[in-house]
Amino acid sequence: MSDGDLEERVAELDRRELEQAQFIADVSHELRTPLTILRGGIEVAIDGERSADEYRQALSEALVEVQHLIRISENLLFLSRGTSGRVTMSLARIDLCRFAESTAAEFESAASEKGLGLSFSAAVARAEVLGA
Repeated sequence: MSDGDLEERVAELDRRELEQAQFIADVSHELRTPLTILRGGIEVAIDGERSADEYRQALSEALVEVQHLIRISENLLFLSRGTSGRVTMSLARIDLCRFAESTAAEFESAASEKGLGLSFSAAVARAEVLGA
């Protein structure tokens, strides 16, 4: 192994170490935010007497944050499996226009219930990408 090869490997290890440190910092932040919101909501709920509706609201908000934490942990597990080689992905053609249209259609009634309008219009008839 030449000195140049050794220097390249050391530089690559340094780069990976920095990426790993940044990833850990990002994950910590992503976990801390919903946990802080969850803690704050619980503290407010137990601080004094509340009505049943107020408790129900606090629990609903806590549930949203718990669901967020579950999604984060599922994503981390998926990443872990991917880096260990236990998950393989096959690429397929995905029509982004059709995907966006169906997604907008799914949320149209929820938006309408809140007095909001939701529509989607593509500038092109088809936009394909490779995706999993």
